[in-house]
Order: sequence, then structure tokens, then C-alpha cells
Amino acid sequence: MLFRSLHVTLCKKSKKVCTTKMADLQETVRKKILNEVVGLRKGEEGKESHGGTLQWKGLIVDDMTLKVVSSCLTMAQLASEGVSNVEHVHKHREPNSLEEAIYFVTPNDKNINVILKDINAKFYSGFRIMFTETCPESLLDRFLSKVTRPNLVKSCKQVYLSLDRKSTRLNSSHALIS
Repeated sequence: MLFRSLHVTLCKKSKKVCTTKMADLQETVRKKILNEVVGLRKGEEGKESHGGTLQWKGLIVDDMTLKVVSSCLTMAQLASEGVSNVEHVHKHREPNSLEEAIYFVTPNDKNINVILKDINAKFYSGFRIMFTETCPESLLDRFLSKVTRPNLVKSCKQVYLSLDRKSTRLNSSHALIS
């Protein structure tokens, strides 16, 4: 559905161009998620790489990232990269001290508060935080100052895969992926 709104804009002139651009957009987003968000594995000497041993992990998403992920990836594709489950950040989740968690979320107060609560409660064995856009400095500073178990945070980065929230909510043709 997310890509259908982009599809309308791209398809006004040529159906051939439309199909190609739609497929290209989905493939680009799919590769970005697989390579930058969930695709790291344990390689030689415990270093992370895109090859190596598969390590099971949970993918924690918010409303926007759930739409993005479900628009371009199947659970089978995620499982082939070691994702055992996909859960919503604001719904009830069971702790899993055997797996790491990848939080693929938009940087906002509500999401940061849940991540802090999970880290401080040692909800998972490790935490990888992937923001869809630049995290405001004040929010990042607050996050860093309130983490009581910093050794559990394996990474915190910005993936730059954001959508205009208003246009996706309205299913408009002005959504942008960067």
C-alpha cells in the first residue's frame, strides 16, 4: 500500500516506466533494510559482517517502519537474515534474554522512552537502534544520559529511510523515501 501511493505519481505517462520504477523502488528499500538494518552477522573473530554465522534477533518496529518493512519484505526473507520475529514497539512483548533486538523506529520521545525502559530492564541480550532519520541532538543526549546499561547497546545509527508521515497517513502521492 505504501508503494502504491508512489506508484500513482510515477505511472502517469507510461505503464512500462511505471512498473520498472515501482519495482526499482521496492528493491532499493528492500536492499537498504536487509543490508543496513538486519543483515549483519557474526563473521570471523566475532566481527560483524554481511556474511558469516546467522545470529537470531528480533525486529522491533513502530507504525511507520512496519508499513515500510511489510511493503517490501516477507517474513521468509527476514528469517533468512536471522529475524525470528517482528514486534511492535508499543505492544506487549515478552522479554528474550537469548536474542538481540533491532529497534527500527522513528526518533521520537515515545519510542525513546520504550527503548530506555527495555534496555534498563535488560529485555534482550543486546540492542541495536536504527533510526529512520536524523535523531534530534537533544533527544539523543537525553537517551544517552538515561541508559543505565550502556554495554547492552551494540549500535545506534541513522539509516535515512524516512517517509513524510502526513502523506503516508493520507495515502497521498507525495510520500518520499530518502
